[in-house]
Amino acid sequence: MISLVQSGYYMGVTYSSLILGPGEEQVQRHQHQNGIVHAYRAHMASSSFVDRQRLSWDKIVGLAADDLSTTANISGSDQTGTRSHGDANQARGVNAIANTISMHRILSKDDEKIVWDAESDISTYFNELMARCSRLNFDYRGCFGYLHSLVASPLCTTRLDSRYTCNGTPSKTTESIDAMIAGHLLDDTINVIVIGAGPVGLLLANSLNELGGAKQQRKEEQHDISIRTLVFENRLAATSTGTRSMPMLLGRKKPYTRDWLTALNSDFFDGTIDSRIYNFFKLIFRKKFISLPIAAIETLLMLSCRDRGVKLVYGDYRDHIETLKNVHNAIIFDATGRRLDLAVAESPYDRSDVGGKPRHLTNYSVPLIVERNTAVDVAEQQTITGLVRYPINRANNMPFEIHYLKISKIWSNHNDTIYKEMKRLTRVLDSSNKASRFCRQLCIKSGSAESNIPEYASDKCDKWCTIGNAYDYKYYYRSDIELAMNRVLPGDELFSTALLTLALLPKQAAAFKSLLGGKLAIDVPLRDLNVEAMLNDSELQRNGVVAFLNLAVAANRTDVLFSLFSYRPFIYPDPLVPAHGVGPHLSQLGFPVLRIGDSLFTGDPNSDNGLTRHVLLVRNLIGVLKKALK
Repeated sequence: MISLVQSGYYMGVTYSSLILGPGEEQVQRHQHQNGIVHAYRAHMASSSFVDRQRLSWDKIVGLAADDLSTTANISGSDQTGTRSHGDANQARGVNAIANTISMHRILSKDDEKIVWDAESDISTYFNELMARCSRLNFDYRGCFGYLHSLVASPLCTTRLDSRYTCNGTPSKTTESIDAMIAGHLLDDTINVIVIGAGPVGLLLANSLNELGGAKQQRKEEQHDISIRTLVFENRLAATSTGTRSMPMLLGRKKPYTRDWLTALNSDFFDGTIDSRIYNFFKLIFRKKFISLPIAAIETLLMLSCRDRGVKLVYGDYRDHIETLKNVHNAIIFDATGRRLDLAVAESPYDRSDVGGKPRHLTNYSVPLIVERNTAVDVAEQQTITGLVRYPINRANNMPFEIHYLKISKIWSNHNDTIYKEMKRLTRVLDSSNKASRFCRQLCIKSGSAESNIPEYASDKCDKWCTIGNAYDYKYYYRSDIELAMNRVLPGDELFSTALLTLALLPKQAAAFKSLLGGKLAIDVPLRDLNVEAMLNDSELQRNGVVAFLNLAVAANRTDVLFSLFSYRPFIYPDPLVPAHGVGPHLSQLGFPVLRIGDSLFTGDPNSDNGLTRHVLLVRNLIGVLKKALK
């Protein structure tokens, strides 16, 4: 290790947890802990992640270029932790559950109807998935009904945390969370604490466990290098008889419900996650992309984490600070989407109009414009939690806000008339739309300027610079699965496979938020909308948006779902939170805090730089750590 890492000195701050204890083994543990921090920071500094995110801002700002004078702001919610249409389909999944699950006794209403499966059932779940989804025995409901049931059913292994023993029979908690934490995070292990059990947090936990967990120990100078992982999740299930003093169920989480489509490169998972999950992906997809909804991916990762020894706590980490104070060799990863207990400065980026409550500190620098071009001004600002970069709206000198509308459950397959008309309309409008033309000019210019970043090649610009994007991911699946999916009508599918996204101008987003009753990132069915007001709204007449809406209405399917999303692009070039930027609870621990996922940067779903980039970063981080821990 280099001297900087050995000293435990980062950015002018010495972390208390990095003080070396007695004995050579303890010194080695601290060196490996420091090595993880250094490797992650060094990778971010040397890789092109910052450049990739920066270039994407030209495109997304370019699409709103003809409306830069607006100051409309519709924020007021976040898209993380939201409800989706998956909730309504939960009962259907339970009916399709396989024998290995349904044979377990379901408890009364007072016990939240927990299905008391066993830890040993998890291997059976993966084996059953492979068998039901094989080419020989494939049946749509047999395969995806089983997967849907794993996602929707209130299983002990997916809804209850590690304080419960899942052994096939009803059980109460067997030990306190504090005792479990103390017994899991040991003095002779590298202890990783992941806060946030969304797709990125679970992926990181699963990958770290595969890298250095109890199942895959490595040797160095006759000492085992073992990584222990603990995951906190605070999206808890509410009690039916809750009181003001105890409104949540301890140790029981909400189900994963985000039926959002993904298109993730399968190579990013090869050799990184549990091979059972990767093999399932390879079985059902014929191309290099994985298009399962986020809820399904989260559930598979959760089951694997539990089976492979990752400990899970469904509750607030702040309730266990005293126990965590006794943990050594620890690192915290913030996978909360910027919801962690940090001493966040009240800057133009962090103020209440981002969508949350006003922040309380004021120790920040004035934003510095570090780049100007035709489309965007890029600001760089030193806040108490670190240096952050983000695009500025020139009209009001505020952080730029991106809005798009997601419409799903419109068509059933590529031959559907609605789908063909959506694709045709996209081509017609983009050839004449001012914002699309401007976006393509910027995209091509960025691609030529950064030819070493192939994702920004000019041949991708037509795809990115479109007002409407119609996606149908059935063709990613194995050919016989695709044929079966094409026969399923909209509304009868167990998971979404297709959607339309519309890039909205700020005033259009404000108009649509009004139509949706102020709801953000929540699926609203067409039958609940004022269709006449929507189609006659003057703002929605612009940029051809109303033409897409007319098609959605013409489909004559009342279960068509509309969701409005807004976010502000940003990136922290350094993933390490400065010690003085850590909040009052975490500061008591002295552990290094590293950002990952949406806590590190946000991306645009139409530019393949959101979850795709997060997954790639985890894969790259694991690759770097393999070398760093040699």
